[in-house]
Amino acid sequence: MIINYKSFICNIFISILSLFLILLFLEISIRVSLYFKNQKNFEEVMSNLPELKPNVPANLADIIRPSKYPGIIYELRPNVKASFMNVQIETNNEGWRGKLCPIHKDKNTIRIVTIGDSHMFGWGVSEDKRYTNILENMLNLKFPEKRWEIINTAVPGYNTYMEVETLKRKALIYKPDIVIMEYIGNDLELPNFIMNNTDYLNFRKSFLLVFLKGKIKLLDTKLNLIAIPMITDAITGRLRFSGENEINMVPEKYRYLVGWNSFAKSMLKLKKMQQAYNFDVIIRISHNWPKTMPLKIIKLCNQFKFYVLYSPQKHKPPSLILSNEDEHPSVLGHKLIAEGFFDYIVKEKIINKYIEKQ
Repeated sequence: MIINYKSFICNIFISILSLFLILLFLEISIRVSLYFKNQKNFEEVMSNLPELKPNVPANLADIIRPSKYPGIIYELRPNVKASFMNVQIETNNEGWRGKLCPIHKDKNTIRIVTIGDSHMFGWGVSEDKRYTNILENMLNLKFPEKRWEIINTAVPGYNTYMEVETLKRKALIYKPDIVIMEYIGNDLELPNFIMNNTDYLNFRKSFLLVFLKGKIKLLDTKLNLIAIPMITDAITGRLRFSGENEINMVPEKYRYLVGWNSFAKSMLKLKKMQQAYNFDVIIRISHNWPKTMPLKIIKLCNQFKFYVLYSPQKHKPPSLILSNEDEHPSVLGHKLIAEGFFDYIVKEKIINKYIEKQ
């Protein structure tokens, strides 16, 4: 049998070239598809809010709206009922999840306002299972001589600047006795869906390869605020949230919201509010990344004489998180956080002066 090497090599070359052209076509197709499906930026999407129905699943883009305060950027839509992250949620007149207390409070009422993001909001858990609700019930059960109220103002994606601005603009009117703020590892960054768009001409990584690995899906909605970060992470290799280390990803008009300087200024603003309105401040640090950040925060809090509850977990058991893909606290996780808070405020005797308060 005589082998025609020229013909054989030619066929191999044609096959390789054909495969290359097919892969190139698929690569370009995915990039073009994502480009057109993500043309609308945050502001454009927010200009056309959908009608919400309790039994129809909603994503984050559906349940938020622009805020009239520039430093807050967006807020939860008020008075809505929706199915979000597999649970039913309701918002009150202020756009916060849960009951809304009257502005006036009597002398026997001790009011706590909490400021935070998706963890405190109760991502993926029902309202009554959130740690703020559990903590409120524990306080009323253990110390019935006072009426304890917790107003949870947390909104998914908020960073520290937005949280403190929410307290200043919307929650001080409720006259808190205690303010609780939670630090998450992305709280010096900009919410992921407000970042500048993915660079579709970036050829350092293959969109096709990422797609084949199952890390992204072509979007079926005009802006899915949950899926976009997955695309950005997998394809660009950048941080999920952008801050001072990735300042080019932050739209210029929002750059004052990110980084350590912004965080420190927000904490100073919180201190001035504390002095003016006479409330205690508890900062819960639940993440130990970036690695040196908790120590910097603790040092700053000590200077401002804030209480600090430092309770990070390097390796969270599966029972304490929603899933391997979603590390938000589970129902059990929220329960343990509430118990940790309760033990802390009793141990530090924060609660004593309020029980004795006439």
